[in-house]
Amino acid sequence: KLGNDIKPEMIDDMSVYANHLERGGWEAPVPQTTTTGNNFFIDSSENTWRGLKYIESDGSVPFEPDDKTMKDMGSLLARWHRTMSWLDYKPRVGIAHFHDTNYHAQKLLDIISELPSGESREMASGLLGSYERLSALPQSPAHLLHGDPKLNNILFRDEKPITFIDFDTVMHGPVWIDLGDMLRSLLIKDISKGIPVDNRKIDSVISGYFDAARPGIRVAKFTENAVLSTKIITIELAMRYLNDIVDDYYFSWNTDLYSSRHDNHLAHADIQWQLFLNLDK
Repeated sequence: KLGNDIKPEMIDDMSVYANHLERGGWEAPVPQTTTTGNNFFIDSSENTWRGLKYIESDGSVPFEPDDKTMKDMGSLLARWHRTMSWLDYKPRVGIAHFHDTNYHAQKLLDIISELPSGESREMASGLLGSYERLSALPQSPAHLLHGDPKLNNILFRDEKPITFIDFDTVMHGPVWIDLGDMLRSLLIKDISKGIPVDNRKIDSVISGYFDAARPGIRVAKFTENAVLSTKIITIELAMRYLNDIVDDYYFSWNTDLYSSRHDNHLAHADIQWQLFLNLDK
């Protein structure tokens, strides 16, 4: 069953991506067609459903990826990007303002006075100030990205990453967005446990990507760009959590851990903020 942000037309886009990947030798979650030839089904209650091709994986996904696994993840992402760069296709529909950091920053600026606590307003000011001081990402060719290449969206077999799933977030953009989001998702685990950023993890992902992509720039500059993107993506997610305190639209609230949606979102925003501050040292 599809969530509110996933429109039926997006499943048609996903079919284009997944079939292209299969033709390129990938195992991909291809949407399965209904008896009437559609990629989705709308039931009598107006709920939209989809079925995806099953991909066999095993339980070898590591809870704490080691350097080799992170290098393999970087390599997998580079190869996924290369295959998708051959597809001349623009998504018909996408999640509105996904990875549009300027939009989320402007929105936070507009609603900052509506945030219900001094702590959330203070964090918002810090986020906006830090974002304003960040350099812009370098101009790079845009092609189809995964949009959310985190560990949970990678399937493993025999302790090796084999493919990506969850194409709801596929979008056009520079590769830095995916690299930054992959690094953010790996580094945030340590930050949430009070462990400082381990630069070896950054180097492992970058090494795997760089060796597979051969991007034509120095590895030091490539790493600099990837870390900058990680900072931008991290601050973006923190801003989205604060915005959702007011909007109450996107993120769920863990009622077992937090007494209010405000506290839930503020805690999640703070973890992202701590990662940014760690990267900004």
